[in-house]
Amino acid sequence: MKDYNKCETASAPDPPTICLSCEVEIVDQLEENVPDLPPEIIVLPSNATVFDLKLEASRAFQDVYLMFRRFHAEELLGYSGVDDSTQVKLLIGSTESVRVRGRCMGKNGLGKFRMERGTERWTVDCCCGAKDDDGERMLACDVCGVWQHTRCSGIPESDPAPAKFVCLRCRGVSSVTKPNLVP
Repeated sequence: MKDYNKCETASAPDPPTICLSCEVEIVDQLEENVPDLPPEIIVLPSNATVFDLKLEASRAFQDVYLMFRRFHAEELLGYSGVDDSTQVKLLIGSTESVRVRGRCMGKNGLGKFRMERGTERWTVDCCCGAKDDDGERMLACDVCGVWQHTRCSGIPESDPAPAKFVCLRCRGVSSVTKPNLVP
């Protein structure tokens, strides 16, 4: 588990390092419902430049979040006009946190990762209200291809998923009638 309140470096690192809590802001963000992400810990050598900070911030968010796979940090917020060759320790001083602004390169940006399932083209529509893959065991109807939880379909967790499955909608059966297995 990450500790966002302090840097996880030794008290006397060899060689000396700069440890920063880094937050990210997206430029031209069309998606207004993207949640604020927690900061990532960035560890840099003591002679690191602003360019090094941007590069390391880009890598950190790319490694942690699939939707940031093509993220590129472009600007250190609060330090506009500062040259990329400026040393971070001279610029930031004793500050322990920074905020970078950048963009997700590519034609789709963040939009294609709006749902947890990423870019895949399948549909979840379970009677419990689930509209996205929530990690529970699911199966797809062999007629309409819509996914739903096995437990909501009357299949106990201890039973294997059937080789063939037709949902209640495709069977035209009320939700009280069970089972959903195809004979």
